Amino acid sequence: MNTEAPANLPSADFVERFRARYPLLAMLIEERRMSYESFFTLRKTERLIGVSTRTLQRKIKRGELNVRVIGRARFHAEDLEYLIGGK
Repeated sequence: MNTEAPANLPSADFVERFRARYPLLAMLIEERRMSYESFFTLRKTERLIGVSTRTLQRKIKRGELNVRVIGRARFHAEDLEYLIGGK
């Protein structure tokens, strides 16, 4: 019997480390039943945080949200945790 997670799901180890490192973001992900990822697109970030594209653009312009463009992914989990927590 194969006990490995399917390729499209993160491993249990990844989820555990994610929860430990980004507790506020993990809480939102679970609340909204979204998938755990290291990087989030603009659309996923909108759904996750519950703000509009324009709000995210303003936060980027003011320096409140760091943008890391990697393919279609734009925001790193670390930056979103910082934004949510206001640290």
